[in-house]
Parts: sequence; structure tokens; C-alpha cells
Amino acid sequence: MFTIVEVIALLKTYGYLLIFPIAFLEGPIIAVICGWFSAVGILNFFIAYFLLILANLLGDVIYYLIGYWGGPPLIRRWGHWIGLDLEQTIKLKNHFDNHGGKILLTAKITPHIAVAAVLAGAGLAKYSFSRFLRYGLTIEIFKTAILMLIGYFIGDAYQKVFVYLDYFAAITSVAIAVIIGVSFYYWRQSRKNNIQK
Repeated sequence: MFTIVEVIALLKTYGYLLIFPIAFLEGPIIAVICGWFSAVGILNFFIAYFLLILANLLGDVIYYLIGYWGGPPLIRRWGHWIGLDLEQTIKLKNHFDNHGGKILLTAKITPHIAVAAVLAGAGLAKYSFSRFLRYGLTIEIFKTAILMLIGYFIGDAYQKVFVYLDYFAAITSVAIAVIIGVSFYYWRQSRKNNIQK
């Protein structure tokens, strides 16, 4: 939506007024920029931290409610405007009963995953709203703090931060794939052993 240079210029000009809407639209990189601006005295770290968490949670809740209240008809008709794919959302819906927390954690900390589909899938599955908020808030508290601290300590080198975030995303994605693969292997082995007995 915005280039990094545009986001920096807008935040320098309008400060707190834009943190909420930009965080709502842009996501994690705004936390890094807010951390950097806190380090150089443009923003208060804690006010920015609170606004970022609030904006991210509101976005999560909106996607959840789209799935909960709108269901497949709304997603089919309007989902493409906000990155929702009905087929992907319905597949995720079926996994929420047993693995809701793990799915939310994976989606929220791993870039390049269709977060909107996961959050709408939680609503579509009628996943407990209080549990959804509890997981979302816990994840946001830690994720936002880490991203802001990255910006606080190495914000002047913001172009390098993008490279490190891409490395982090790749490593996290590979680690999750390995964990899923190993878990699946052990699950299959235990099923074979149970069948043989």
C-alpha cells in the first residue's frame, strides 16, 4: 500500500494520529518504525506500543467477525477485496476445533501466511471469541514488543531490518514446516503401531 519512505514521512509529520490507521493497514513494519522513532525521541515508546496493539487487535476482530457473521456468502462476494479466499478459509475452519491456538500463533508470527483467511476461518468455525482475543492479545504483546525493540536498537539501519525480517520469516517458515513434518511422521507411526496391535 505505502512505501517505507512514505510511511516514515507521514509518521514524522502526523505522529500518533497516523499510527493507528497505518498499523491497521500495513502491519508489522510500522512497529519497527515506531520503535526507531521512539529511540530518536519523535514518539513515546509506550503510547506507540499501546496504539499498535490496539490497531492489530481491531483488525483481527474485524476479520473474525467477517467469518462469524458474514460466513461463506460474504467471503465469496467481497473477500477478494481484502485478501480472503473462500476455499482456503473453509479448509482452515475445519482445523480450529482441535488446533485453534496453534493455527492463530502460526499465522500471527509467520509472515507470508494468509492471516486474513486464518482469522476469518476462526470466525467461520465459531471459535470461542474470548479464546480468540486471549491468543491474539498474548501474541500481539510479544510480537509488537519484539518488533519495536528491533526498531529501537537498529532502526537507523531500517533497510537492513527488512533483510533480517525476511531471514526471520524464512527460518520461521522452515522450522514450522519441519515441526509439522516430524509431527505428521510420528502420528502416522503411532497409527501404524495401533493398527498392528
